[in-house]
Amino acid sequence: MNLLENRELLRGLLKQTDYLNTANGGTSMTSFEFSKTDFNFVITIKSPSVSAEAFHIMLDFNQLTVYTVLEGFDDYEDEDLVKIPLFIRTFEVPSFVDIENIEAVYENEELNILLPFKSPQENAHRMIDIKFR
Repeated sequence: MNLLENRELLRGLLKQTDYLNTANGGTSMTSFEFSKTDFNFVITIKSPSVSAEAFHIMLDFNQLTVYTVLEGFDDYEDEDLVKIPLFIRTFEVPSFVDIENIEAVYENEELNILLPFKSPQENAHRMIDIKFR
């Protein structure tokens, strides 16, 4: 199937483009910053034209995915509209991050994702004895 001949798909993409250009006066490019403290990694996401409610964060084993679909998009009059995220980014979570305590905080138009380090474990570094049978 030639995508350019699919009028419904093209109509949906054009409506979404129109919505992106008019919602909140247009959209701005999303920026990502990474930093490290003594206790955690911090991923800072800045997307000035996107509200906190539009962000979604999903953890799948060691893959952290951040994406957003503009709010109010579900209320658009055409139910056949193709919904494509404004952005989507996947990060690999290192094994030394405590995935049970990952947090996300939205403040001052910035989303901060805090990835805390696991506490040091005893016997994490040791020699393994070989058993002979």
